Formats: sequence, C-alpha cells, structure tokens
Amino acid sequence: MPGKFDKKYEICPVCRSVSIHHYHADYRENDIDKCDQCGVQFMNPVYSDAYLTDYYAGYITPEYTQKTLDEQHEVCQQNFKAIHRFMPDQGEMLDFGLGNGTYALHARDLGWQVSGYDVDCATTEELAKKMNMDVRCGDFDKLDWGDKKFDLIYAHHVMEHLKDPLARLKSFHSIMNEEGYLYIGVPNISAWGSRIKFLLEKLGLKKNKIGRYYDSEHHIFYYNPASLSKLLQMSGFKLVYKSNASKPKPYQNIFIKFLRQNVKEKLSAGVAFFVIAQKID
Repeated sequence: MPGKFDKKYEICPVCRSVSIHHYHADYRENDIDKCDQCGVQFMNPVYSDAYLTDYYAGYITPEYTQKTLDEQHEVCQQNFKAIHRFMPDQGEMLDFGLGNGTYALHARDLGWQVSGYDVDCATTEELAKKMNMDVRCGDFDKLDWGDKKFDLIYAHHVMEHLKDPLARLKSFHSIMNEEGYLYIGVPNISAWGSRIKFLLEKLGLKKNKIGRYYDSEHHIFYYNPASLSKLLQMSGFKLVYKSNASKPKPYQNIFIKFLRQNVKEKLSAGVAFFVIAQKID
C-alpha cells in the first residue's frame, strides 16, 4: 500500500542510539528492530500517520458485551487499588486513551475529577455528551488545558500504539502537578509465552503465525518492565510500582481467582504488566 510506512529508522526512535539491529520479522512481513541501549523493540519501518489515522477512525466500538464490561470493571478495581496505595486523596485525572469510557467512569465514581482524551473525534464527542465529561481529541500537543494540572494521568494499553512514546511522556510531565503520578499498562513482550514462541520460531520449530504476539497490525512499540523503566527515567519520572496485569475473569470462583492472582501470575512474566511512576523533576 503506497504511503503505508514512514522512512526506515536509522537510529532508535526512543533514545536516539545508533545501536539498533534487526530482531525479528512477523507473518505480516513487518520487521521488528531492537535497541541495544534502551532495550525497546519497535516496528521498522513504522506505519505512516495517514495509515494510522485511517486505521483508528471508528476504532472504538460503540457497544460492548456485558462480559467485556465486567472484565473492564475487574481491571479497574485492580488498577485503582494499586494507584490508591500511593494516592489516597483523589484529584484531577486525565484518562489518556479514553476508549469506551469505562475506566474514566470508574475513576469518577471513586472521587476523581476526570478529563479524557482519545484519537477518534466522532466517538469522543458522543462520549463527552453521554458522560458529561471534558473529553478532547485531535493533536494532543496543541490542546489547551488552561490552568489545569493533573495529579494522575492514566494510560491503559496506549503506549504500544504511539509513534513517539518519549515525546508523549514528556508532554505528560509538562501538564502534571509536582509529584503527580502516572499509570501505564502495556503488553509484555518478554512474557514467558512470547519468549518460548520466539525461541521456537528462531529454531524453525514454529512456522505458523510467526510473531503473532507482536500484534503489529496496530502495535508499533514493544516493552518489558526494564525498557519501560528506562523510558520513564528519560522522561523525568521514577518507577514506584510494577506488577503483572492479572487476566480479568469476573466469573471465576473467588478461591481459584485468589490463587491465580497471588500465586500463579506472580511466578512468571505475564502477557501484560502495569507500572506506576511519579514525576520527579
């Protein structure tokens, strides 16, 4: 497709190191590079702005099944339980990557004063009216928040979609209150399942759907806890908490759920993780 990709990176798009090398290639014929300096993996070349704009137009599904909503509610409970360990007092929060609004509504019910942002202007306009909430779209760097500063910025499964994650983290830093907190949830490219599949692929023992775990149809940066921690440090944040993101299973037996969350999922690197970081300078 003409115009589908940008020019190929010659240096790391995060830390600007020249020490990048080809790491993998998936069944979609997308090349994955890795930076030896910061450890981030990324598509190279990456999708163009025009392609991503077209892809994300209408990306947010207007109607969700009750099962999906129940799963989102369980994720909210897990995430905000961790957040409130560091922020017992609720203040101004930005939900960056609003989606269908579930996380923002949950936070508001907990006492947060919530604003939202997402890329799809048609959907965000509808959500703003439905939720009676300040919801923005468009070029994030050109938004005017006035005198508002955020105590918490919540970015759940968004960073893997962004073409310049370092710039975005720095923009978060600029609109946060001193010692404000940042929540980020992302897929874990170093999950045990992905690492085993990667090894089998490199040995030629797995030949079907190579690199499917990269989700390169729309994910363009790939993190593990170490690489995301370096990215946060480069952006003026310090990591204060990290955890596997427990798989939401709202209908699972309470005892089985307890064992899964507190034993099984703590013994290995899960498919996703989240971190909480604090603004330090």
